[in-house]
Amino acid sequence: MRNTVLMFCLLSGILMMLRCTREHSLENANGPAQGVLQADGTGDCLPKTVAGTYVTSTALDGNVNYIEVQLHVTKAGSYVISTDSLNGYSFKASGVFSDTGYVTIRMKGTGTPLLAETDNFTVTFGSSTCSIAITVTPTLAIFTLDGAPDSCMNYVVAGTYNVNATLTASNTVTIKVTVTKAGAYSITTTMSNGMIFTGSGTLALGALVGERDLEGGI
Repeated sequence: MRNTVLMFCLLSGILMMLRCTREHSLENANGPAQGVLQADGTGDCLPKTVAGTYVTSTALDGNVNYIEVQLHVTKAGSYVISTDSLNGYSFKASGVFSDTGYVTIRMKGTGTPLLAETDNFTVTFGSSTCSIAITVTPTLAIFTLDGAPDSCMNYVVAGTYNVNATLTASNTVTIKVTVTKAGAYSITTTMSNGMIFTGSGTLALGALVGERDLEGGI
């Protein structure tokens, strides 16, 4: 009885291995998949999904940073869908289509965006392409104003200020800041006597003290 059970288990294992091998062979027999990326009249991927935030100097996480495009599969088989590499990052997906029809493909992002800009990626599958745009935002600087949280210190006021006279680019206030993290900044004062001062730009990595000009307006 024991020998019969052992023989049955052995035969079951062999049959399972043969079945898996057959399925794997049939799967590979399909060869490369064929299909067409879906796009609108302007060439933009349709529909399209951009997931995650894209910030300069921040590495992408493929589980969070990904794009989704639609593909009409006309022949089942293995596939690789990718974008070009722009601004330090790109997207890619691979796998096997077991059937034909319309499918949504998730392409995971890799790399680190370098510049704050809008990157127009080209998605490619076989001879078909479509485009998808991703906006990279700048890293925000971390800094303190000289004299904070009380009155500003060591500031310089430039320009002439006359009653009922519109301020020009020569009307500025220069303040000092201590930078602890490089990135983009934006500073705005409250309005006083009809005047307001604003400034924006970037602070370089490693800067300890910088002077920022705020332009005035009414």
